[in-house]
Amino acid sequence: MQSLWILVGTFLTVLTYVFVKLTPDSFGISDIFFMRSAFLAVVLYGLARTSGVSLRTRMPKLHLLRAGSAVSALLLNIVAVQGLPIATSQTLFATSPLFVGAWMAVRKYVGARSGETPGEAFDRRSLAAILLGFLGVYLTLCPTFHDEDGLFALVALGAAICAAISGLALRRLGSAVEPVFRTAFYFGCGSLVTAALTVARGTSVVKENIFENRFRFVNQLNRFGADVQVEEQMAVINGVKSLHGADVYATDLRGGAALVIAGLAA
Repeated sequence: MQSLWILVGTFLTVLTYVFVKLTPDSFGISDIFFMRSAFLAVVLYGLARTSGVSLRTRMPKLHLLRAGSAVSALLLNIVAVQGLPIATSQTLFATSPLFVGAWMAVRKYVGARSGETPGEAFDRRSLAAILLGFLGVYLTLCPTFHDEDGLFALVALGAAICAAISGLALRRLGSAVEPVFRTAFYFGCGSLVTAALTVARGTSVVKENIFENRFRFVNQLNRFGADVQVEEQMAVINGVKSLHGADVYATDLRGGAALVIAGLAA
């Protein structure tokens, strides 16, 4: 029965991106993302309240990781769907389980070599199956793939990696017996906040309390026409009407993802 629900969920997810593909050109990525996120947050809040589930959690950091990676996957997938044929974008996005399997295989291999997890032997057959899975995706898409699709294909794979991280975080939340509606609600909140920032007019402020150089890519982002000023550990974002193309370089992985999205929006 669980397999059936997975198939139903996958079908409904792909169906939402069919509607994204059919959206008129007058609606930008930020508009689509905001409307979807607002609807999701309201529905999840209603389900959580009617089911009697408390929204208070003992694992805020894990919820934040799950919400951040899932929202990134959602946003990147919307970008990929608008730039690629829907079959291509969703085939690439469906590699997410392969990335999860690859991560688990690497963990088992490292654990077996170090002796930390002697009970979990490294399975070469599983690794071979994962590699064959990636090869199968490549062979499936190769005949219809064009050079100009390369950037959007990387965006779709980025969405798949973010979805894999979200899935691993979701597994840990499930092991901690976090209620489903609570987990889904925090994802909805993260999605709505991110979407609101993308369409907000005026000034937004983001504060970073963990990594000192989180905003070092801001100078590159401003070359697109953005108006972002860094003040100590805060980024002050002033809304602009539009972005324009520019030659930039990434200083780190997360900053690079932000630059890719800005470039596609320009």
